[in-house]
Amino acid sequence: MRERITLTLPDGSKVPALLHAQGKTGNDAAVPLPPIAVKIGERWGWHFPARTWQQRCDWIKDIAKGAGLVREWDDRLITGGKVVHNWRPICEVISTHTARHTAGTLLKQVSNGNKALAKLVLGHADEDVTDRYAKDKARLLAPAVLDAWRKVLGEWYDGEPVQ
Repeated sequence: MRERITLTLPDGSKVPALLHAQGKTGNDAAVPLPPIAVKIGERWGWHFPARTWQQRCDWIKDIAKGAGLVREWDDRLITGGKVVHNWRPICEVISTHTARHTAGTLLKQVSNGNKALAKLVLGHADEDVTDRYAKDKARLLAPAVLDAWRKVLGEWYDGEPVQ
């Protein structure tokens, strides 16, 4: 984070945002903040405990374990063109990078597939990279697919097949 700024929206309203340089592109990005993020920032005086990447990941793993996130997860690897299954408790797999994937997926999901939002927040130069973070899973898309079929088929959607 470089600095907090205020963004003026098209309707004239103002919202708090963080201005930061995106690591890979070097471009500035202003990311609007939800009210809860502002409250957290204010509570900490916008000075958060400095931690290394490894310390943050260890801290997240400890919190996940304490919260009971011990369900097995297949943290599979691809080695030599073959999938190698690596079943471990979620609390051992979760990390700051997991949070990036989740954020990308959720942003894309709630914005009706708008990759630009996830691209801005994650700081990617290429939407193909964002697609790797923001996964479209069949179960998430199933309601939209069924709704599309309902529109295409109309009254035949629930009808009986012709003999």
